[in-house]
Amino acid sequence: MDIRELSFRSLTPITAIPARRDRLRISGSPDPISTLYELARFCKTRLQQWVGCDQNQFTILYEDRGQPSAIAQCLASFRPRDGRSVEIGAIGQEAINLSQPNYEKYLLELCNYQFCKIFSAINPKAVQSWRKRIYSQKSPQIIQNLAEARCYLTFDFWRDAEDHLVLSLNFANDYRSLYTIDRLDLANFPARQRLIQTYDGNSCEWVGLATMTIGEPLPFLGNQSLLNYHCDRQNLRESDRRSLDPNQPAVLVKYPNRSDPSPHIPQLLKTIYDRSELKESDLKNLILPIQERYKSALAAMQAINRRSFFCGDRMEFATDLYSPVSLSHFATGARDRNLYFGTSVQRPDTKDCYTEIWQGWKARKLANKPDVVRAQLIFPKSWEQPARSYMNQLRKQLEQFQISLKSAGENRYYDPQNAISVRQSCQNLPDLDFVFAFIPDGQDREYNAQVNPYNTLKEQLNRQGIGSQMIARKTMNQPGSDGHYQNLVFGMLAKLGYTPWQLRSMPGTAQAFIGLDLGRKGDRTIGASAFVVDRAGQTIGWSSTVLQRGETFSKPSLRMILLDLFTEFQQQTGEPLRHLVVHRDGTLKNDELATLDTLAQELKASGLEQLDLVEIVKDTIVRAALRDRDPETGGDRWINPPRGWGWLHGENQAIVLTTGDKQKQNANATPRPLLVRRRRGETDVMILAEQVYWLSEMHIGSSQVTRLPITTHYADRIAEMALKGLLPLEVRHERRLYFI
Repeated sequence: MDIRELSFRSLTPITAIPARRDRLRISGSPDPISTLYELARFCKTRLQQWVGCDQNQFTILYEDRGQPSAIAQCLASFRPRDGRSVEIGAIGQEAINLSQPNYEKYLLELCNYQFCKIFSAINPKAVQSWRKRIYSQKSPQIIQNLAEARCYLTFDFWRDAEDHLVLSLNFANDYRSLYTIDRLDLANFPARQRLIQTYDGNSCEWVGLATMTIGEPLPFLGNQSLLNYHCDRQNLRESDRRSLDPNQPAVLVKYPNRSDPSPHIPQLLKTIYDRSELKESDLKNLILPIQERYKSALAAMQAINRRSFFCGDRMEFATDLYSPVSLSHFATGARDRNLYFGTSVQRPDTKDCYTEIWQGWKARKLANKPDVVRAQLIFPKSWEQPARSYMNQLRKQLEQFQISLKSAGENRYYDPQNAISVRQSCQNLPDLDFVFAFIPDGQDREYNAQVNPYNTLKEQLNRQGIGSQMIARKTMNQPGSDGHYQNLVFGMLAKLGYTPWQLRSMPGTAQAFIGLDLGRKGDRTIGASAFVVDRAGQTIGWSSTVLQRGETFSKPSLRMILLDLFTEFQQQTGEPLRHLVVHRDGTLKNDELATLDTLAQELKASGLEQLDLVEIVKDTIVRAALRDRDPETGGDRWINPPRGWGWLHGENQAIVLTTGDKQKQNANATPRPLLVRRRRGETDVMILAEQVYWLSEMHIGSSQVTRLPITTHYADRIAEMALKGLLPLEVRHERRLYFI
């Protein structure tokens, strides 16, 4: 198959890029690192050239254009935004070459700057350099007099094994309100509501109402008011300025690169909608299919080549899509029909293996299951007849898998308008395996948001370690589809601690995989949300720790997770854990790496021989396209490829298509691959990528549109449930997946 990245490769390798690195001393600042970043932005704006900073070495870096006096003038004239007086001095300088591998981060920053500079010359207000977004100059499309969709180009650079620069492009929309926030109910804005500035598209988050007015002089604006400040920068027209009351309160917003909130004018801010808040039917024609993305990306590359892109020397890019290196289809050859659903009664030596999960379901096969499930029913009393009818249909489905569904005790009733009644229905339950609870949802006439039976029942049952399935009235009253029963049966088995299917084989020598994720709620973080499986994809256990602060796992929580894992693995298998792979959702922080490095050395005494640390990046902009023949014109066209493909994407990185042309919700959508990055370990990155793919086939619901491997997907789910208060504060050594 001719599969390509929506990326373009430079015609020539990267040449030497002369640069300088100045080591600084900053005195008089309460937060020198923040001041260093602010200084770099100041120099970049003043000199109109790229300036980066390294907080670990406390240096600024910039291209060497023979301008030391200009840099010195910037250091002398810089004043922090908070108005404090600081002293900055250069205490060491050295010449460097940004094309060297140890400066790769700064090389890519320079490329991003040069790319944005080209588009800023066309329309500076269309460019969001820090978000790597270039907004289209076309008029936005209106959605139901509610929101407007604005298309933007997003990009990323990377370097291939032959030192060529590769530019990846993609296109997306943001969805912002038609109205500025002064026309909305500010008193009920949720914390961290996403906002966007009307004049430049930069985003921020809602903090609250400010104590100052929009007409009040502010010291950090040079004693200008917000009104005058935004008029001077032509963010606010003079006619609009005259219509505003200077005594109107300002609002407070927070920017990603600033620690403190900033005051703003509400008439210059709009809310941003998430796609999930809008109807899928309204979005269908707004999402570009892959063929249109290709055409737009090609036009962007041709514009770049015409306007001269500099990375040391002038650089041009090929206009053919980038052909991936080490392209491999994982679900073929030795791992064709790799999903194991058990053995036949008639032929116990024969394994029932399938390519797709739904094939095992259609054959009514399961790798692991109970013979009997003792279930408790909970529902509003007036729902008894339809609830019993629903359960009779489910009982017939389970009988096809030789599973007997029996009653654990008398049915429990609750009043959906009474929170105490809902809680009491979960108390003093009989000896049981599972609970089926019938509930009103948000569209039901009996739904009471204050009572919220779903959350109440889940919280009560999860805290008792009881698996449950919530069934809405609409689901209860309509005939069940085959897909509905598949999700329900698979989910029930997982919550009971059974694995409906396993992997017949797994590449590499890893014996276990652990997924780590953090969930945030304001300034709180639920720490070590971890999910562990063996090489067959079977659950070893999961855990969640108490709340902690910060963006990283604490050292004690990481130690607890790994030590627990070693103990559990040895108890279950009777052998030591010699090779472990850790999947981190997102980026492993320096503190986490240091803790894991120390633990790896410590655990050698317990048998650990190899530890791979892998980052699973789900927000990569890379997209893939498959060359096909257009049936109408006979020429080439680009379509979405199938899932299961992977390829190298720079040093220690690979791209994995865990979804493809058939696994997407919108007809025009382009499946989003995962970026797999090796941070520690000796395992080949393509083997790590293939492991990620197969683990993405292992979680309940993977027959639907789910991209992540079971390790990080379930760790994310654990963190989400814990943040909602629907799990105990700390769980250890649990195998039943009652959180799904």
